[in-house]
Amino acid sequence: MIYEDILKKALVSSNPPNLLFSSRDQSYSYQLIQKYLHSRWPHFQLRKIAEKGKLEYHKYSCYYEFSLEKMQTKQSEAFWEVFNGLFSQGSVTRERYWIVLKGDDSIKKSYQDRLRFIIERRQCKATFLLLTNNESHIIDPLKSRFLIIR
Repeated sequence: MIYEDILKKALVSSNPPNLLFSSRDQSYSYQLIQKYLHSRWPHFQLRKIAEKGKLEYHKYSCYYEFSLEKMQTKQSEAFWEVFNGLFSQGSVTRERYWIVLKGDDSIKKSYQDRLRFIIERRQCKATFLLLTNNESHIIDPLKSRFLIIR
């Protein structure tokens, strides 16, 4: 219950923090995020988008959901191109972007550095939600950009 209260307060604030969910069961964290999004957007329904060499991600309004595994495959450059492209357009509704990164714990350090750089530059436009099984695989400079919820 405390976990849910912390999440709710963080997400409804006028300047929501980036959140790192560290849990062996990512599905619970993901369900809480989905519950919040349904309250924010009653008709919330994710669309699967396929772009740039079959890179797939999900989208609804200003919400984007990426799999971190895509960051480390042959599709990695397509991932970064799409990811960076989100911010070059600007939000039509002027809402913050909500970017969920679900993933695996073995993200290369160079990719984590790249992600940290993007988060630093785009924090005023987006809230990042990172779901991981084991935060010890996340580098400290990246973790420092998030409120960690265990």
